[in-house]
Amino acid sequence: MPQISNAGDAEGKMSEAILDVKYHRLCVHPPVGKSKQYCTLMLTVIHAVEQGQPTDRDNISWKLITNLPVETIEDAVRKLTWYALRWKIETFH
Repeated sequence: MPQISNAGDAEGKMSEAILDVKYHRLCVHPPVGKSKQYCTLMLTVIHAVEQGQPTDRDNISWKLITNLPVETIEDAVRKLTWYALRWKIETFH
């Protein structure tokens, strides 16, 4: 199981989590009658659920949708790691 180091929550608390990670590529078509205005999107849904129950916070359950390439579980974990860094980015701003 992949392990993610969470860069911190809104209060800046660091934690680690073991995640069950699944991903699936899908095609989203434009609405009927709008195909000339909008293109078809190739997206990947990444679903990560924490194994076990932490005592100091809620379980992690993330659903990410990306148009970045995800071909392997390592690619999915890389995207999840980027997502885990979001609090550092939001705090920086």
